[in-house]
Amino acid sequence: MLWLFTQIFVLCAGAFLAGSLLVWLPMRAVNRRLRADLITARRPVVALPSQSVVVVPEPRAEVFESDEDGERSEVDLPVKGNSKSRIFHTETSPYYRRMKGDVRFRSVEDAERAGYTAWSPRSRSQLAGSAQ
Repeated sequence: MLWLFTQIFVLCAGAFLAGSLLVWLPMRAVNRRLRADLITARRPVVALPSQSVVVVPEPRAEVFESDEDGERSEVDLPVKGNSKSRIFHTETSPYYRRMKGDVRFRSVEDAERAGYTAWSPRSRSQLAGSAQ
């Protein structure tokens, strides 16, 4: 029984080492090529005068996290948004009442400015098909 266990162990260890080598050898060549590209791509950084660069911040839409009580937010912030899907719902949406809405906006314009899209009755696959 010990002999059988030893044979299986040696066979598994050999298969593991062979697989490791088959993965490591090609990756080694890729790493060398990437390092060589990185070394040749390095260029000296030229400092720009501070007067030539002007950063003007863009006005941002006010985004409020919904409160636990929900009273104030429903009156003042009627547009509900989902931060995962980046889709917002207005009161005309059939999903408005059942949607939790982890982000709220004052208006549709604020939601669009924040990068959210309006709810659409068409599915994503239909939208992708009509774009082609």
